[in-house]
Amino acid sequence: MKLPLIFQAIIGHYRQHPWQLLLMWIGIAVGVATIIAVELLNDSARRSIAVSQQALNPATTHLLEGDPVTLERYYRILLRRIPGLKATPLLRVPVIDPTTGLSIDILGVDPYSLRDFERVSAADTAPMFDGYRLMGQGNGVYLDRDSATTLLWSPTSERLFQGPSGAISLRLLGTIEVSPSHPTLSGPVAFIDIGKAMELLGSEPAISQVRLRLDDNTRNQIQALLPSSLQLRHLDTQVKNLLQMRSSFELSLNALSAMALLMGLFLVYNSSHFGFLQRQPILAQLRTLGASNRQIGKCLVVEYAALSISASAFAIPLGWLLAHQLAALMSSGVMAGGSTAVSLHAGNLKSALIIGCGASFGACLMPFISAPGTEPRPFGAAQGSFGGSETLPRWQLPIALLLLLAAPILIALPNTPILVSYVAISTLLLGTALLAPLMLSQTLRFALKYRERVMPNKHWLGLLLLRETLHNLSRTRVALSALMVAVATSFGMQLMINSFRESVEQWLDQRLNAPIYLRMSAISGSARPRIPPELIMNLRQTDGVQQISEFAFQPVWIGSREVEMIIGNFPPPSHKGYQLLEDNGTPPWKQLASQSATIISEPLAYHLNLKVGDTLTANLNGQAIPLEVVAIFQDYGSEQGRLAVSASLFESLSPLPAASALGIYSTVDSRTLKNSLNAHWQSRVDVIDQEALRERSLNVFDQTFAITSALQLLAVLVAFMGLFASLLAILLERRKQMRVFHQLGLSAAERASLLLGEGLIIGLCAGIIAIPCGEALAWVLLKVINLKAFGWNLPLIHHSGFWLHPILLGCTAALLATLYPAWQMARPLPPSQEHE
Repeated sequence: MKLPLIFQAIIGHYRQHPWQLLLMWIGIAVGVATIIAVELLNDSARRSIAVSQQALNPATTHLLEGDPVTLERYYRILLRRIPGLKATPLLRVPVIDPTTGLSIDILGVDPYSLRDFERVSAADTAPMFDGYRLMGQGNGVYLDRDSATTLLWSPTSERLFQGPSGAISLRLLGTIEVSPSHPTLSGPVAFIDIGKAMELLGSEPAISQVRLRLDDNTRNQIQALLPSSLQLRHLDTQVKNLLQMRSSFELSLNALSAMALLMGLFLVYNSSHFGFLQRQPILAQLRTLGASNRQIGKCLVVEYAALSISASAFAIPLGWLLAHQLAALMSSGVMAGGSTAVSLHAGNLKSALIIGCGASFGACLMPFISAPGTEPRPFGAAQGSFGGSETLPRWQLPIALLLLLAAPILIALPNTPILVSYVAISTLLLGTALLAPLMLSQTLRFALKYRERVMPNKHWLGLLLLRETLHNLSRTRVALSALMVAVATSFGMQLMINSFRESVEQWLDQRLNAPIYLRMSAISGSARPRIPPELIMNLRQTDGVQQISEFAFQPVWIGSREVEMIIGNFPPPSHKGYQLLEDNGTPPWKQLASQSATIISEPLAYHLNLKVGDTLTANLNGQAIPLEVVAIFQDYGSEQGRLAVSASLFESLSPLPAASALGIYSTVDSRTLKNSLNAHWQSRVDVIDQEALRERSLNVFDQTFAITSALQLLAVLVAFMGLFASLLAILLERRKQMRVFHQLGLSAAERASLLLGEGLIIGLCAGIIAIPCGEALAWVLLKVINLKAFGWNLPLIHHSGFWLHPILLGCTAALLATLYPAWQMARPLPPSQEHE
């Protein structure tokens, strides 16, 4: 028999059941589109950061960082021992414009060594400035364009700035384009000759970073010469280290997108399984006409391949649109890294399409592979019913128990990467999904025995409902499992987010204990000037101001980790803003003021394995400063970790930086305080009351997690479609049965109630089983993944009635999926069918 005739006969099934084809196609498209959207989003963000990094580091392959004094000494050693080394030093000096208070990072570069980098730069990474002109004018700088516009600074003109060693006059040679979202820069950036930068820095100048262009051989030579206090990082690795929080966030997004794909595969498997069963009579007739199982298999492979490829191709524009919507949700999220421009690239589509096509093709083909060969059947033989069976596969229980046992073992493994924890979550969800139909089956059997024994004379419709649900379980088990996984994931993620949010809310209530906060107004995009000392003096003389808490922030190196140092005066009212998780039995504030001591955040203590009483060494401006850890405080402000020292200690070691923010303990409100400032400051400062700052912080938190809620909703919708497809397929197979029920006297409402009741039982079961599964999921996310990714330990917080959410979600999704099939079942039967 010819293959085209066989193929036409097989796909003819979809002419009668187009909804099955549509649902399979949608399941593939939505699942693959979600994978593509998340990949596009993550790839676009990574590419944007890489382009920004490359713009500041043209032709650079590696960065050498660490203690500045050691870095400068070994830079000279490397130049002597490795002839022809392509390396250029960089010296970072902060200066302040006295007129606006704008802080600018002056990057000192060596134009001589930069020439080797310029020669290998491609056209699109051409030098941003003229190195020869930079050498010719010692006080000449190139400044980013936005900052030059803000300062009203025109090329060739000079301007006075305040540097570490006093006032300095700088001449603007030209402007450059630098991305404001560059992760290593806090604001405006300018380039100057490194010799002049050393003059700006004052005493004991030391380079901040060395950029290198290395091949594998030269890299190995350098690694053999470096001490442990210096870090040689590939440029890509540097970006990953700077965006560790985003990397963990990306992994979470990938896990959620994989779950959405899994829901789609459940739907595809379910629909292809029903389609295969419904086509068994056709396949048997084809075997009678001489078609072999091999020929039938080839036709099915072509059908499933065409379905997978066409749906995956449609998923490309769908994923692109979804990525734009997700990017809008992430635009103000702290984990997102700012706004992201989404663009299609062949590289980031390849893996997503391979995963989507391969997985969906396998889900389509699995029912055919697992089924025995179709036997020929004589013409005129009864087609029979391909109904369900009350017996579930024997392998399902041991596999479910094995997966549930593997999950805690994977979680308990020490020193494992975050990916292992996500694998543990996957095994937990899959094991529970396989267990759910078995639990429902046993529950229904118990309910049947109980009803027959205790309530034998009650209305028979309930008994029929239990029996029909049990009989159809072999066909609805996949839909039940998919719905349970979607509801459990949604419940677990929501429980985690709510616990996280409440923890952050409690932390903000404690941390923001000053009635009013003040900072300079933002200029040049997101850059904020430091607070001039004159403004602080003005505030101290203002009526109603009792005390002022000053905060400055300074990056320091602790071993190979660059962290943020909080420098403050810590007045007594501010002590309540630090929730101490551990201390040495003595209030830490006097110790901070009288000795070389520090309090560190929980993430820093976790990442560096530090405890109270330990001594850490902070490298600051070429000095190795030993600090005793006298307390550990709770902090959700930085996943890299922070440490706090007193302003008096810092000032004895290095020039004290200007404050970035002020906490004002005052008896007046924020508006009155701002009005009391003289006219020179009123238009240049942001005065924010405690409640407004708290609300802003929580809004950023909510915006950050909006994308996870969107992906959860997407997974629930796909699971809803799977249940809808299952119930609609059951309805089609039960047409003859409905005629029997009609002849037995069942009204349209009673026939519809059978299907509605069956959907309600499935939804109720999915919701109940999702509760312990979601609880376990939330616990792993809070206690394992958050700790590994960010270093903070979060409590699992419950609220009364929270367990009703998964039950209501499961029941609502099941009932909505049942409405159309129930309506079809309630419709009057055609006269031609009533008497068949």
